[in-house]
Amino acid sequence: MGLGAASVGLSVLGPRLLGDATNLIFSGVTAKKLPAGVTKVEMVARLRHEGHSTLASMLASMNLVPGRGSTSATSAKYWGWCSRSTSQRRWGA
Repeated sequence: MGLGAASVGLSVLGPRLLGDATNLIFSGVTAKKLPAGVTKVEMVARLRHEGHSTLASMLASMNLVPGRGSTSATSAKYWGWCSRSTSQRRWGA
């Protein structure tokens, strides 16, 4: 029974971690392509004004800083958490 519960838990956790990692990478790539020196709010307003409401809505929901890609600290913090939680589950620590 314990192995079944562990299997279900890992089956749920794996896709969630992959989704979070994908969001982190996508936010970094998107932020890097935006002009530096403007805020996210200004960029969203500019996109809405130009008629790109779908892109503006997507950008508004993302956690990013225009002109700056994903920071190493953010990536390291995320990947450190992933590896720490994975090793704890694997070795029972």
